[in-house]
Amino acid sequence: MKRDLPTAANPDLDRLFREISDEEAGQMIRERRSNNREPLVRPVRVVSLDDGHHDVLAEGFSKNFSPAGMGVVTRSRFAEGLVAVLEVHRFGKPPAAVLAECRWCDGFGEGWFMSGWKFRSMARRQGICQR
Repeated sequence: MKRDLPTAANPDLDRLFREISDEEAGQMIRERRSNNREPLVRPVRVVSLDDGHHDVLAEGFSKNFSPAGMGVVTRSRFAEGLVAVLEVHRFGKPPAAVLAECRWCDGFGEGWFMSGWKFRSMARRQGICQR
């Protein structure tokens, strides 16, 4: 997918920008989602539901989202099939809490992981960790 991209005054920076843009476009093609995701960068907490405890498993940032799911970048690796609550920061409102299942998790640079989460339903607020 070729797009008209801005150019930098420095040819090396221009080449780097284009390479990273092409990598991102290639990643989107490889993921082959049924729903297009929109870019979204917000703080996200992954909260456990094990044994009635609501422990924060990780904190990170969303990368993108759709009505069906969300990509999240954290310092933690998650197992496929893990069900947890994603708490997504909202401006001037309490965080949105969504019950979701981890569908995949891959390395995303040294010490970082990108995970794909499929939404199941809105989570009940009672008992979920509050900030």
